[in-house]
Amino acid sequence: MIVVMLNIGAALGLVCAWSMDATMSAHVQAPAAPPAARPAARMPLAFAWPTTGRRIVEGYGARRNTATGTVTINPGINIAAQPGSPVTASETGVVTAVSWVPSYGTVVIVQHRDGYRTVYGKLAASAVAKGAGVQRGAKVGTVSGSMLHFEMWRGKTRLDPTKTLARK
Repeated sequence: MIVVMLNIGAALGLVCAWSMDATMSAHVQAPAAPPAARPAARMPLAFAWPTTGRRIVEGYGARRNTATGTVTINPGINIAAQPGSPVTASETGVVTAVSWVPSYGTVVIVQHRDGYRTVYGKLAASAVAKGAGVQRGAKVGTVSGSMLHFEMWRGKTRLDPTKTLARK
């Protein structure tokens, strides 16, 4: 028995096959099933700045106090803002915590897809409740003083927000 495969429209993934036996009569086989559809690729998250201003007053990471020589770690960035100005969600997600934390004031944490979390600290008030869904750009609170403390995490790994926030 001779088996012949014809590739028709390789770009479409269509294959026809038939076989011929010793009497040279053709036996047509059904075309192969189309390949399984791939899930639609998700766009990577593009985090927006949580305030209208973009001036960073304290950067991410280690810093040395020049007066005392003490080294401390800033787990996020501090962005200059006017007291009472709105703070918005950097990306769509679900609020997983709203709490008061010493030195940070009111804090809101939003869980995003792909294991990302954003933390908004030094808030005067929260505009959301735990469990609420938020859209990118939705108000999550207001700034209490002259800056917003902002952190980004992926899983248990702390990220430098300046490497993930939108450039524009």
